[in-house]
Amino acid sequence: MTRDNIPPDEPGAGSGFACVFQSGDMQTRKVMLRLRNHLRTQGVDDATLGTAELVLAEVCNNITEHGYATAPGPIQLVLHCEGDGLVCIVTDYGVPLPEGTPPSAPPDPPWCLPEGGFGWHIIRTLTDRLDYHCHPGFNRLDLRIPILPVN
Repeated sequence: MTRDNIPPDEPGAGSGFACVFQSGDMQTRKVMLRLRNHLRTQGVDDATLGTAELVLAEVCNNITEHGYATAPGPIQLVLHCEGDGLVCIVTDYGVPLPEGTPPSAPPDPPWCLPEGGFGWHIIRTLTDRLDYHCHPGFNRLDLRIPILPVN
């Protein structure tokens, strides 16, 4: 993988989605567009598409801003549909989360918040499973996004 190139989806992913890309805002946007297009071909509804894009963009932005704060690095994203949810695994080689776990406190009232600080609240609110593990040399976040019922 080159710094400015996103490789094609990895072979063997079946109906899933898998890619490795360099951290950064533009690369994240490109991957989110590819992910949205892939999920659309799998019949995932627009509301769930938007939720998946929001959650995974927040995760990737956190990795870019905090895990790779001093220099870009690779992010691996693997996703597949399983029952009534999208199962996602995000792996990076950046700085681990402080205290080895995602922040869990709900945000302060809106009038007290700084410009940022909503990311983990959004991620926790829109997922029904969230597991973070810091392994020697890499971080792994497993999450599940419910597929919303179609009315």
